[in-house]
Amino acid sequence: MRTIALLAIAVLLAASPAAALDGTEILKKVDANLQPESFESYRKLIDVQPSGA
Repeated sequence: MRTIALLAIAVLLAASPAAALDGTEILKKVDANLQPESFESYRKLIDVQPSGA
């Protein structure tokens, strides 16, 4: 029985870093991944034309 308890504690301790991420950290990472790398990439993304069309 003691072995099962120690195994359960080890599993919980191993899973705790995954639970340590909070919502703001996740959103910052997602936002950084979605940002274009340069202004040229951003311009192509929104397709700005010199004529305004």
